[in-house]
Amino acid sequence: MGPEKSVNLLRELEQEMRVFQKIEESIESIQNRKRNRLSQINENEMVKEELKYVAADAVMYKLIGPTLIKKDKAEVAVTVDERLKYLQKEIKEINVEYTTLLENKEKQREIIISLKKQVQASR
Repeated sequence: MGPEKSVNLLRELEQEMRVFQKIEESIESIQNRKRNRLSQINENEMVKEELKYVAADAVMYKLIGPTLIKKDKAEVAVTVDERLKYLQKEIKEINVEYTTLLENKEKQREIIISLKKQVQASR
């Protein structure tokens, strides 16, 4: 095999390595997103649990910007439940995306291994 072929293989290998690194960065990013959402779920579940101990006619306030807005317990409970449903749905979507990225990472790893073998064979 000629030196030109070897150089082309090395360039292709470098390019595939960059793709692999981008996949790894995406995996790290999605793991951070998942951690964040799990933390939000935990916080909302704690709020939901605390609402059990609040009187039915209790007045609550929600901070929106610099303003406190009056809310009743039922409205707060509905909001928390909706937020939990949304976050759990988002976790499912994140898991699907994560699985896809892991599959892509494995495929990319196989491409890199194949290219490395070709580079070694060309020397």
